[in-house]
Amino acid sequence: MVPLSTEKGMAVAASSQTAVFRVKSGTTKGEIARAIQEQYGLKPLAIRTVHMQSKRRMRGRVVGATPRWKKAYVKVDDIQKLHITP
Repeated sequence: MVPLSTEKGMAVAASSQTAVFRVKSGTTKGEIARAIQEQYGLKPLAIRTVHMQSKRRMRGRVVGATPRWKKAYVKVDDIQKLHITP
């Protein structure tokens, strides 16, 4: 689980006490909640997830794609305790 420090993620964190993480595609909300409790010692209030689709990439004539991944929005009581910096 990797914290995302994007412009949109920082705006969400500032306005609604929600942190954004990049997680593996098969991860469930329960597993995300346990990982947040173990790593940061905070109990999440709510977890929302989004499946991010792959993007087409070309290297010369070869066509490929970036891997699919999952984004998790985790709402907590105190965002400052997560120590996520841009």
